[in-house]
Amino acid sequence: MHNLLFVNIGSFEIVVIIAALIALLYLLVAVFQILNRETGVTKVLWILIVLFFPYLGATIYFLSRYLDSKKRKENARRDREVQ
Repeated sequence: MHNLLFVNIGSFEIVVIIAALIALLYLLVAVFQILNRETGVTKVLWILIVLFFPYLGATIYFLSRYLDSKKRKENARRDREVQ
């Protein structure tokens, strides 16, 4: 048992607090990236999706960005081959 500000906190509570902080950081990174990378209506839609479905929305956003970048790389590779 650890004594943190006169509150007895066990190992399980510390793990839960760390997991909650990591989850909060995950959401903050998603919102920060949406605000910096998206524009116009897509920015508003992504923010609403992440607000209403926090972890699912953030995961879908990260997956869509990954797939989009993969698609762009494939298109650029194909364009280089054509030339």
